[in-house]
Amino acid sequence: MFSIAESIAFKHQLLNDKSDSYTKLLHPKSRQVFSTYSIAVGSTGNLGLSSE
Repeated sequence: MFSIAESIAFKHQLLNDKSDSYTKLLHPKSRQVFSTYSIAVGSTGNLGLSSE
């Protein structure tokens, strides 16, 4: 999910490069941009984990 948020931030010029401070993403402009996106997450319930 972080890489998706990072891609959106670069696309909307909230960040200019990877050396930018990611605290910029806490600004109201960033919230406004991210509020226009949604992410749906699903699972089959089988993550391949064993209790043994």
